[in-house]
Amino acid sequence: MPKTIPVTVLPFADPHGTALRPEWQQVYVDDSRVEVLALGNGEPLLFLHGWGLSPRAYLPALRSLAGRGHRIIAPSLPGFGRSDARRTHDHSLHGVADHMIDALDALALPLQLPVVAHSFGAGVCLRIAALRPDLIGRLTLISPVGGAGHGAAPWPTLLTGVLDDARPRLAAATLRDFLTAALRHPAALTASGLAARAADSVTDLQAAAAAGIPVRLVFAADDHVVRPGDLPTCASGTTTETVRGRHGWLLGEPDRFADLVIGSPDPVAITA
Repeated sequence: MPKTIPVTVLPFADPHGTALRPEWQQVYVDDSRVEVLALGNGEPLLFLHGWGLSPRAYLPALRSLAGRGHRIIAPSLPGFGRSDARRTHDHSLHGVADHMIDALDALALPLQLPVVAHSFGAGVCLRIAALRPDLIGRLTLISPVGGAGHGAAPWPTLLTGVLDDARPRLAAATLRDFLTAALRHPAALTASGLAARAADSVTDLQAAAAAGIPVRLVFAADDHVVRPGDLPTCASGTTTETVRGRHGWLLGEPDRFADLVIGSPDPVAITA
């Protein structure tokens, strides 16, 4: 069994009125640090970021969501932000999901959490849901990886995708996240990038749906990084929405992101 050493349990109340000030905390999984952002008050909600980034790049979006009455818990995936790479060097979707399951157990979070995730993080969430459906209450997956059966995005497209739709200040933040990961953990960055490109999450989505987890897929109309593939049609009861924008639209439109999560997506199209 993996050795999990919890050092912090995140509180779900903020008596000092600093709800929208980021709190950075950490737990340890197999002696590897997992950095965790906590933000806001209200219903706890787990957020997992995309490849090459960390929760820092999503702070405007997460602040907007926290302002709608959520307590955001956003860990940095292994090798990103200030989280250590995995000691096992396994940064596949399965390996990262195992790591995050141990981190969530160490955080002692409530079971059946609502989860919002973007890109690579969405693929990780589907793997978590397949392995530990007790942890997940509902899933909102924005531009999830997993349609590789229709061809992986080329590396240049994947690399530039982290900057999609970002204003100059946000572009600088996303580039800083990417360069930090590239300098600190280049092997983890490369391995997880390969996993994102080759991901096939159909079986995981089917397992999540079979476990009774509501799954909402959200794709961007002008996304050149992630292709829907078979995900929208592989499991009954899954809702699929198409919204305007490119792969990173939520980085530059925090209020539209928060509207989407709480149920007002302004979609181009919805299918069920």
